[in-house]
Amino acid sequence: YMKIICGVGLLLREPAGKVLILRELKSKPHYGKYAGMLTLPFETVEDGETTYDALRRLIHEEIGVEIVEIAVDLVFLKEFLIELSVDYSVQLFVFTGTVTQQFIACPNDTDVEYYGWMSQQDILRLDPRHRRQEVVPIFDAIVNAIAR
Repeated sequence: YMKIICGVGLLLREPAGKVLILRELKSKPHYGKYAGMLTLPFETVEDGETTYDALRRLIHEEIGVEIVEIAVDLVFLKEFLIELSVDYSVQLFVFTGTVTQQFIACPNDTDVEYYGWMSQQDILRLDPRHRRQEVVPIFDAIVNAIAR
């Protein structure tokens, strides 16, 4: 049977629309994650946590900058169910927000490092082996929301 992991994701954009991107430092093949892949900030929801608790932890661990320092309005975007491998799927609660300016993320987590800010088009042009598969449906949801 397939195991479903619960997670949160964060799509942060700066005023010109570029997206905060991290790079994976560790491989977890059962999650379809390999060192070197570019990714949005993602975090697994731990037992006893709400999605908001996990989002706060994600900001601390993966971005290393307090939300108040980057003056962002975070809103819930959408819930996704994404098949990661034959054994695992993720129920992903994605939040989005716009920061006042680009900044350098300082992850407190040894799994990721700051990569930079990229346009959604450039991220989608990457070879699929070079980006986390969860990124594409999130960008599709953003494009569809804007189109309405």
